[in-house]
Amino acid sequence: MARRKSLNRTKTQQDEAEGPVLESHRLTAVTSFLGSLFSENRVASISEHREIWRLLGQCFINFSHFTEELCDINAHNSLTRDGLFKAFLRGRAIQCKQGQAGIDLVIPMAIVKNKKLSQPVSPDDISAIIIQVKNKKKDAFNFNAANLHKRQFDTRHFHGLGNVFYLGIWMSFGSRDNDFDVLALSTSTTLRRSGTNVYN
Repeated sequence: MARRKSLNRTKTQQDEAEGPVLESHRLTAVTSFLGSLFSENRVASISEHREIWRLLGQCFINFSHFTEELCDINAHNSLTRDGLFKAFLRGRAIQCKQGQAGIDLVIPMAIVKNKKLSQPVSPDDISAIIIQVKNKKKDAFNFNAANLHKRQFDTRHFHGLGNVFYLGIWMSFGSRDNDFDVLALSTSTTLRRSGTNVYN
């Protein structure tokens, strides 16, 4: 039986019979994660988008480290729905392999809209935070849906994930602009932070 992760990390007799609930990591609401990543002013500008903020409050991450997605045909493919689910259970995020189009880092994310926090997470609950990191001045561009699609900054790279809500974070370290944008697409939210200090 596959290992399961209960959102409140409480073991029951049924959990012990079917497989262990992982206790080695702490689930974090995505809103809390963003609050730790960005300054109060930036978080306030995200939370002004009330529906987005409400959805992000129903999303949880669970990771303590990054591991590299190996460029090996025999390696397990993390960029699938099941791969993200297993990474979520193990408490790991993903550093994409060299040459991966569109994204650099992936943090598995569970969306628990209509679930109680005591219920286990399943592959159907899985989505992701995708991150792109740029460090050249020429990497700056007009931040809109068409350009993000052209740069493949979306979940098309994840086999079996489907049309799910996800969060994208685009960081441009080399840009001279010091700006912050929130772009709501049909199923996702993308944050862009440009400038030498992308967190403030």
